Amino acid sequence: MSNPPAEATEESIYKKISDVKQEISTLRERKYSSIEEIRKLRQKKTEKNRET
Repeated sequence: MSNPPAEATEESIYKKISDVKQEISTLRERKYSSIEEIRKLRQKKTEKNRET
């Protein structure tokens, strides 16, 4: 078996890097969305505690 050309390997590496960057971006969005949801829930909890 022969090794793939350097260009193909380099292209594959750049594709993986791009995929990982996209995944990081998606995870950051999920993180910030989760943080916002937690803040809303805490606020609701605080409001309920004030009512009692």
